[in-house]
Amino acid sequence: MAEISINEQLKGKKIEQDADRYSKIYRPQLDLLESSPLSKTRSITAFDYYALGKQLEQFDDYKRMCEEDGSVTQLGTIPNIAHDVIGVTYATSPLAVIASVQPVDEEQGTVYYKNVVAQSTRGNVSAGQSLLHATNVEQVNPQGFSGDTLVFSAGNTVAATLTYAFNLTEVPVKPGFCKLAIAGVTIPNLDDGAGNILGKGVSGSINYTTGAVSFTLTADPGNSHAITMQYATNFEIAADLPKIGMKLDSKSIRARTFALKDTIGLEQQYALRRRFGIIADDEMASDLIGAINSEIVNTIIVGLTVQAMGTTTWSKTAPSGVSYLEHKQTLKDSFTAAESVMLGNAGRGNIGVMIAGRDACSIIGTLPGFVKITDGSTPGPHIYGTLDGVTVVRVPAASVLDTWTILGLYNGPSPFESAAVYSPYMPLLVTTAMPNGINPLSNQKAAAVWAGVDVLVPQFVTKIVIS
Repeated sequence: MAEISINEQLKGKKIEQDADRYSKIYRPQLDLLESSPLSKTRSITAFDYYALGKQLEQFDDYKRMCEEDGSVTQLGTIPNIAHDVIGVTYATSPLAVIASVQPVDEEQGTVYYKNVVAQSTRGNVSAGQSLLHATNVEQVNPQGFSGDTLVFSAGNTVAATLTYAFNLTEVPVKPGFCKLAIAGVTIPNLDDGAGNILGKGVSGSINYTTGAVSFTLTADPGNSHAITMQYATNFEIAADLPKIGMKLDSKSIRARTFALKDTIGLEQQYALRRRFGIIADDEMASDLIGAINSEIVNTIIVGLTVQAMGTTTWSKTAPSGVSYLEHKQTLKDSFTAAESVMLGNAGRGNIGVMIAGRDACSIIGTLPGFVKITDGSTPGPHIYGTLDGVTVVRVPAASVLDTWTILGLYNGPSPFESAAVYSPYMPLLVTTAMPNGINPLSNQKAAAVWAGVDVLVPQFVTKIVIS
């Protein structure tokens, strides 16, 4: 984890400003999001506008560099269609569903994830401790931090000692809400709201402003009996309230290159154009884009599979006397059990996205509550549908994800709460057609993208295996 933290409100304000600016510059491409498969799985947010607009801007920056050095012709026809290609890719690819898309400005970029840090000491929480941490490291579960009622431990009794005094830590104290107790010696003794502690066998006083407490017992309490006082802070007149800070902790990510080329002969080009009216250059570009995007998604899924924390197993064999139709409904029980595993790992979260192998999807697709979105005509992993509002991404290849395995992912309400991150540095670019080696009858096209791909928070992914 990096030492530098950024206030989420400031970062969020900057994203909103950029999203508004991009919406004016790239309106046609951003409009694609509103009717895309992505929009059928969740609401389109300002962060989506920002993530897509940033990639479009990155391409425009690259195009300007090519124009300045006279190499723009190497891009071929791609400048004419690049915006639409980038827009369609973002809107249809499962990338924005399974990962936080955070474009970076340098090869060695910085990505962010969300933490909530206490800025006050109160109850069982000390200033600087994390109340919400991306990796559940040092995360404390608060008690007596935001609530007004606290229990103060004032030590133990000493034999033959009748008078005791201590100071409550959180002031001012709320009158009439104090209970003094000595384990095994007295019942809770109440304050009367006027600064007096009254009860059988005890008398004392409390200063509601300073928190000073003193009391005297009428009989020897003996040794080692715990003295406690339950009291409430008067928040209405307190100087301040307990404070927390929303911060984005940073992590470095290095962009990786994904590159491919495609070749086609002059005769094939002619035949495609003559018989079907198809321009070979466009087909090659489309194939290259699809293949590279598929590999990027595959890379993320493999990383999530390797780092998934915890496994929940469900048997597809129905118990004796139970029909398979009834039994397969219990698959949903395993999703709830997997969420419990995630809660134990991360301290929070629910399964909002499922990445499932093709055989697992054959069962998910028949469960009540499933809504199909795409028919699977897209190569590689694709958005399959939703199950009770949970997005389902189907993975055709067993080499990427076992056909009977499901990955449950948590994507929080903040764009900085996600198991994985995808950080494009150089957007997907396709060259113009160039001669392939020494043979002038064969042409080639190349495509490349420069992007960081990483699993940031493995605690946000768990595994369900159908046996």
